[in-house]
Amino acid sequence: MKIVSEDRKSELSLQKHDPSDSYSPFSLKAKLTHNNNVFEGANDKVQFSNFELSLVALEKFLIKRNGEVIFDMSEDCKISFFKWNQKGDVGLKVKVCKNVLVAESAKYAQWCILGEMKLNAEFLTQMLDELKALK
Repeated sequence: MKIVSEDRKSELSLQKHDPSDSYSPFSLKAKLTHNNNVFEGANDKVQFSNFELSLVALEKFLIKRNGEVIFDMSEDCKISFFKWNQKGDVGLKVKVCKNVLVAESAKYAQWCILGEMKLNAEFLTQMLDELKALK
């Protein structure tokens, strides 16, 4: 599935990477653009924590537009939905992280991309359906 910002400049991609891998079956990618600056990040082996509960909370959030719904994933990755403004528009925060082995040091470092975007209200129901299909 792909979630695109209202201005069509930024996007989040979430796909089943390897459904046979029960530990980390998803791929999470983000491309965030501001003016001429493009930031990209990806982790091709993530797993959700409490996916079902987050889906239920997201369904309620899309009706009431109150609070924030966070989808936690492995390696500190997150997707969260929140009230963007007083009109009730919806925003998306994304954090894509990857633990990487640094050179020859046998030391791991965490590389991350963080950002947020306003979502197009027309596609929120479709987005929810696509998230449900990832179960």
